[in-house]
Amino acid sequence: MEDSLGGLELDLAGVDFCDCSGLNALLRLRHQARERGKGFVLLPTSPAVEMLLSLTSALPLFRTEPAEPGDTPAANDAPAAHPAHRDGSTEPTTPT
Repeated sequence: MEDSLGGLELDLAGVDFCDCSGLNALLRLRHQARERGKGFVLLPTSPAVEMLLSLTSALPLFRTEPAEPGDTPAANDAPAAHPAHRDGSTEPTTPT
């Protein structure tokens, strides 16, 4: 993360299982990125990751799409009152 200009983007689309250990790792990475003024974005997440983030109310803490050119990491990493999901909705997701 030290050498990146903008921050870290993780593609979690292939993750079949994620528990509290995975969530803690994501939260630590997010914290480290914020301390360094870097962005931290979760690219397409799998249903398992999406469910974990939703059930633990951690979804609003993470950007779930890549930053647009010209966006600043510090502004983009701030939690929003009503975060948008990848599909543009702001409604909470529910497990199916």
